[in-house]
Amino acid sequence: MKRLLHLIFLFLPVLALSQNDVPEQKKVLQFPYPDTFLLDENTVLPESIVIMTGSGNIIGKTDFQFDINTHCIIFTNPNALGTDSLIIRYKAMSVDISQEFFHKDTSLLYPELDNFYNPFELNDNASDGEWLQTDGLDKSGSITRGFSIGNRQDASLNSSLNLQLSGKLNNDLEIQAVISDDNIPIQPEGNTQQIQEFDKVFIRLQKDETALTAGDIELFAPETSYFMKYSRKSQGGDFRTVFSPGLANEDKIAFSVSGAFGKGKYTRQTLNVIEGNQGPYKLTGNNNETYIIVLAGSEKVYLDGQELTRGMENDYIIDYNTAEITFTSRIPVTANSRIVVEFEYSDKNFARAVIASNMEYQSGKFSAGFSVFSEKDLKNQSIQQDLSDDEKLLLSQIGDSLQDALFPGIDSIGFTNEYVLYAMIDTLGYDSVFIYSTSPDSALYRLSFSYVGEGNGNYVQSSSNANGRVYQWVVPVAGVPQGAYEPVSILITPKGTEMYSMRMRYDFNEATFLSGEYAISNTDPNLFSEIDDEDNQGQAFKLLFNRNSKLNRKDTINPWSLESKAVVEYTDQYFQEIQRFRSVEFDRDWNLGLYDDAANEYFASASFLFRNTTGDRFHFQSAGFMHGTNDPALRNSLEFMKQNGKLKFYGNGAYLSAPGTKIESEFVQHLGGIVYDFGVMEIGAEEQGEYNRIFSNINDSLNISSLQWWQGKGWISFSDTAKTKTAE
Repeated sequence: MKRLLHLIFLFLPVLALSQNDVPEQKKVLQFPYPDTFLLDENTVLPESIVIMTGSGNIIGKTDFQFDINTHCIIFTNPNALGTDSLIIRYKAMSVDISQEFFHKDTSLLYPELDNFYNPFELNDNASDGEWLQTDGLDKSGSITRGFSIGNRQDASLNSSLNLQLSGKLNNDLEIQAVISDDNIPIQPEGNTQQIQEFDKVFIRLQKDETALTAGDIELFAPETSYFMKYSRKSQGGDFRTVFSPGLANEDKIAFSVSGAFGKGKYTRQTLNVIEGNQGPYKLTGNNNETYIIVLAGSEKVYLDGQELTRGMENDYIIDYNTAEITFTSRIPVTANSRIVVEFEYSDKNFARAVIASNMEYQSGKFSAGFSVFSEKDLKNQSIQQDLSDDEKLLLSQIGDSLQDALFPGIDSIGFTNEYVLYAMIDTLGYDSVFIYSTSPDSALYRLSFSYVGEGNGNYVQSSSNANGRVYQWVVPVAGVPQGAYEPVSILITPKGTEMYSMRMRYDFNEATFLSGEYAISNTDPNLFSEIDDEDNQGQAFKLLFNRNSKLNRKDTINPWSLESKAVVEYTDQYFQEIQRFRSVEFDRDWNLGLYDDAANEYFASASFLFRNTTGDRFHFQSAGFMHGTNDPALRNSLEFMKQNGKLKFYGNGAYLSAPGTKIESEFVQHLGGIVYDFGVMEIGAEEQGEYNRIFSNINDSLNISSLQWWQGKGWISFSDTAKTKTAE
């Protein structure tokens, strides 16, 4: 009844219209006539229906009926129609008022209309609305829809998807996925030890020991390789599996292959720190780029050879977006602090393709491995720098002399007030000197300057009221440039790095094994040029003999063991590492900074490690190193730690003797400490020092790198970890 009243009030204004406002329509029926005929789909005004024969005779109202619900005419007296054609005239509205019209569907209303409906009340019969019904699959995320409109923009629809999946699709297939269509231009803050990479998107499918990953992936070097070290954040695919080839029951092969586009470029930087300045310190790229973005979580920071921990409560914090690192009060920075930062940063000069593959074979006591790594800039897919044909020609002619990758930044555009312009003059015997000018007759050149290093350029920045930076030419002194800028564009060359590693190992028994590795590197600093390619390939190998022995087998409580190692290592002068494979302080420990030339290097060592189950250890190593044709250097080192009840002793020391005809060095390093634990309180003392004597036989004098220092400290710490230290 209510619905009928709604319809009446809805269409009452329409029905009130004059019939003269409704257009008349006509239909013609031919003999034979149907008993029932659909006149119109819309609502017909019954009073307007007039039926006549083709000869003009009008059919009476009693000879037919009109059903207002079905819109059909029913002929009740067929004899009155005759055999002539019928002409039907009528008026129909533009709508069908018999249909239901509503703004809200009342069938969807909560049935208990008389009671208050609590939308926060749990309804057990309600459907959870999950669109992905799969047992064993955990799902979380969100789908959002919205629109934006403004006085300077048209209306636009916005949508975003964030979905996390993990679990099993069936009994054998597992899935883990993070799917998002958001484009997040920022990175997480580097002020905690653990960071959440919320821009990481990937999907991983795994069945037994086979896995396929696509999206944001991280590539890591195989653990069994000594020379091949790398870690890369990339976007691509990764496939890995473990299977048995069927040669023997214990045979097993682990295989992996990855193909991706690199997100960044690896670099290693030694910070020039200032006494008492905790930072921030700016990180730069391989080409001294100052405005870079560090890839989140890719950094490793070392202080005096020890790796630091990220976090405000730990050692340092880092701003990835501004590439700045700051050290906490736990790490007092001094002028003698040796801080090294290894990281990846976003480099958009070229698109970069990364391919990595590894295979490990295990059969009883024998194992072997083969690895391939390739990282190359796509020289024809430059991103930030749009190279012209002339610039590509220049790069193809300079070979590996990257310091010559300078293209003139001089453009003769004529006079205009839009840019900072220069005039070219001759002065003091120097031609083609550019000076800032506003004269319409001479200010014809627009220049682009680049920083080339102090003492390498002829221009310096000067103060000016011009709308832009102005550079001023300075007179060279004795032919030596006095500036740091030149009107050139520094071109970045596409680079390529490859490495192949082959490894073998044989276990004689559970305590003894022999292993070896052979590696080949192929590094090209300029893929545009084939000049100087003869030094691209290098090689290296390593042999290792290791034996573990139990010394006092009768002592079952605290037995001692001995691990003996013998190592022989060779790298030729052209071998290039992907990332550092030796210790952070290796070059300093051997005074390799004295050699600025690339040469074949030979290394051999023998070491003996004594240790027991309580943590006591004594480690002695004797090693030799030879750089090129220089005399071999000998370095002996000792490390120990002894726990005697609540008293602990620890220390390490090393002595380097490096003779030479041109330069010789003697390097002594020592550290020792003692700690006594009272339970609620700990007292300790420590000393550390170095003596590095570098003597030049040519000048008969000490080298400027020679040094000697000593420091000592003592402390008292309590169980609440609050520590008070006083220097002695």
